[in-house]
Amino acid sequence: MCHKPQECAGNTVNMNTSTSPSRNAAPRTCHFHHSRKATPPLEGPQPLRILVVDDETSIREVLRWSLEREGHFVGEAADGVTGLERFRDGKWDIVLTDRAMPWMDGIALAREIRAIAPEIPILLVTGSGAAHEMEIATDVVDMVVMKPFRIAALHEAIRQVTVGQATRF
Repeated sequence: MCHKPQECAGNTVNMNTSTSPSRNAAPRTCHFHHSRKATPPLEGPQPLRILVVDDETSIREVLRWSLEREGHFVGEAADGVTGLERFRDGKWDIVLTDRAMPWMDGIALAREIRAIAPEIPILLVTGSGAAHEMEIATDVVDMVVMKPFRIAALHEAIRQVTVGQATRF
């Protein structure tokens, strides 16, 4: 298990979470299990502007470190409401959002973003594989990434949905 983002690149992200999204819920914990292989660098002509929306600070830190290591610009938000504000205030190539968050979940956030900018790819990260949730999610997001996930698999998902999407800085 590692506790620093720089120790976690290329590893599987596992989440042990409480199911209550309330403000007073106990803090969630996450564990990163090491693998033997490091994550290969992302290949692509230009960096992306990626908005990461997740209520787990440690997940945001790992994703920020991993994506910045690949040359991307990463913005963060700790919940869907703040994520929507950040989206409106910025110019983004892709949004990566957790599903279960307080105040506004990732599916609601995706719907709001689709109404504003339907061309922006959205990846939804979820630990729930419930069939009805997956059906709802696939109607509003470009791809669903299941937890636990490997950082390399997340990078590949980003590549798949952003081909030719990079913003000019």
